[in-house]
Amino acid sequence: MGLNPRETDIVVVKIGYLVPELYDMRKGWIMALTPGGVDQDLERLGYKRINRPMYPLDKDMAAPDLKAKLVPASDEL
Repeated sequence: MGLNPRETDIVVVKIGYLVPELYDMRKGWIMALTPGGVDQDLERLGYKRINRPMYPLDKDMAAPDLKAKLVPASDEL
């Protein structure tokens, strides 16, 4: 396409992360959360079949136990 992003004032990229080539040329950057196939705004998603309360969606719940739990290899998950 003949574009050189290093010669522009603003570059907009619609991906959830910056690939190394784009990350290396960043200066000041901002992340915009937009609806789409990979929406990172968890509160915007329409959850229908989850057990409540669910961290981090329910702000008024008690602090969850986020420690890892080891399960013996013989146990089914």
